[in-house]
Amino acid sequence: MRKKASVIAIGNEILMGEITDTNSTFISRKLFEKGILTVVRLQIPDKREDIEQALRFCMEKSNIIITTGGLGPTNDDITKKTIANFLGRDLVLVDDLKNWVEGFFQRRGIPMSDVNLSQAEIIEGSRYIMNPIGTAPAIIINVGKKKIAMFPGVPSELYVMFDKFLEGIEGSIPVTTLLRTTGIAESDIYNEVKKDAPQKIQKIIYYYPTWRGVDLRIVSYDIDLQKDAVNFLKHKFGNYIYSLEEKEIEEIVGIMLRNKGISISVAESCTGGLVADYITDVPGSSDYFIGGVVAYSNKSKINILGVRQNDIDRFGAVSEIVAREMAEGVKSLFNADIGVSTTGIAGPTGERPGKPLGLVYMAVSYKNETIVKKQIFLSPRKRVKVAAATFLLNMVREVIKG
Repeated sequence: MRKKASVIAIGNEILMGEITDTNSTFISRKLFEKGILTVVRLQIPDKREDIEQALRFCMEKSNIIITTGGLGPTNDDITKKTIANFLGRDLVLVDDLKNWVEGFFQRRGIPMSDVNLSQAEIIEGSRYIMNPIGTAPAIIINVGKKKIAMFPGVPSELYVMFDKFLEGIEGSIPVTTLLRTTGIAESDIYNEVKKDAPQKIQKIIYYYPTWRGVDLRIVSYDIDLQKDAVNFLKHKFGNYIYSLEEKEIEEIVGIMLRNKGISISVAESCTGGLVADYITDVPGSSDYFIGGVVAYSNKSKINILGVRQNDIDRFGAVSEIVAREMAEGVKSLFNADIGVSTTGIAGPTGERPGKPLGLVYMAVSYKNETIVKKQIFLSPRKRVKVAAATFLLNMVREVIKG
């Protein structure tokens, strides 16, 4: 039987928004690496009845129940005592832990209150993992075929003990593949998958939308089914998929430019230098990136890039022909193999009849051809810029690929 886990984050401070629960994300990721799927994640207050209710629910859903928080020495730290009562067991003082807690304060020259000795107590029949940087150990107890593990809520203390907890715990590690897309909405991908993919493929595709695009993660214990899902998505959305691994579009494009010995230059208006920023985020980008221009005003488009005044007057700066002339102009200016451009309305102002907020024209000029594409991206302003820069780099990828 495949192992499943539940994670319970305990603490009033989490529910009041005073701190962010990063522990649950860390735990879920580490468990997944071991082939254990987290099926429940809860955030609950420091209240006995809520902890007991969460335990009952999670023990029905999973084999492994992990709690964080509530292991401190104060009155509101009730996790350990509540779980002991829930299981009908006593708390017992451990001499080694008592010595550790006392030494922890002595080494720092801090007086220790008697209340701190409660952190040397564990649940009867449990085992513990020593906390090398704090006073609250992790406590693990087997309940039949299930396992309950309690960790302190301080992230750094959880992190140093969690790998020790995972030793000897093995799950069924699934096969996973990440497909990164840009230029297509999550809903459009979902609708096409729902319409054409077999049910067994639909069930193993997970969608993660970002401003840069939509990541599709395929998770399956069946290698053949996983391959079928990858092939289906590649066939259906090939032009939008730019990577089958944990790489950003600028890394993929950079590899292609370097391998083919192709240089690139950029002319940006609405993206304000973001395309150049992405390109130069890649180490060694000087091998292929010649330079760029942020031609934000009409004057700079005309004087630097050679855009025709008549075309701006007739069609506007946000137009197909201006994007084309910007890409061709910057390619000539830097004597690059490829010239690219963006011009658009990032918002929140600037909307005009026929030119809505989020409208962006992007162009790629390579050899004797210039390709221009028009997209309308979702607000806010930063999202438009990120989406446009990513989409343009994918256009470069498609042009180089041929």
